[in-house]
Amino acid sequence: MKKNEQALYELIDAAYPEHGNFEWIDAYNQILLKYAKALNDGESIEKVRVPMYIELYQLPYFRPMTLSPAGRALYGKLHQDCHDYDAKQLREKALAYGIIMAAGTWGASFGGN
Repeated sequence: MKKNEQALYELIDAAYPEHGNFEWIDAYNQILLKYAKALNDGESIEKVRVPMYIELYQLPYFRPMTLSPAGRALYGKLHQDCHDYDAKQLREKALAYGIIMAAGTWGASFGGN
């Protein structure tokens, strides 16, 4: 495992297993186990980080602040990494949309499309 993968694996290891009286605890622990195994099998961090964050975020009634400190550290790291990734993707999509719209507007003004 590379350094980044090892760091994420250690965060997952520290957060597993989570205990509590919440409906989503079993599903949460299964998600952690699934992605820890993927990292251990040599999967790259790019193929683990975003899907794991999405699966955790989509758990019914999931509240990160109810997790243990280790669980909050893991979720915080995923949130920080994926938030930056999502913001970058949104900027690129917004730029592409703006260029397309500007081209359509100017083209129509001068007898184009």
